[in-house]
Amino acid sequence: MSTEKHSSGHGTDGAPFHESVTFEPRDINVATVVKQLIYLAITIAIALLICVPVLKVLTSASQSEDTPMAPVRANISMRNSVPPNGSPAGSAGKDPS
Repeated sequence: MSTEKHSSGHGTDGAPFHESVTFEPRDINVATVVKQLIYLAITIAIALLICVPVLKVLTSASQSEDTPMAPVRANISMRNSVPPNGSPAGSAGKDPS
């Protein structure tokens, strides 16, 4: 810590005054923040315009190369699926013990 005495106070226009420190009249420029938010929105929109079509192309390519599920397996999957109430399809009304 410095023991040197500083003469700080306010200038004639009410702004803080110190000999070795300068103060900005405003800490933030609203126009700059708004511009940066606009640039961010534009960048996100461009990224979406690129990524969404790429995703669609890759999804369709993946689906076209997948082999379809065998009909026997599809029937087994449907019978063993869990209904919305959380109990297995074949256990309605059965005692859980």
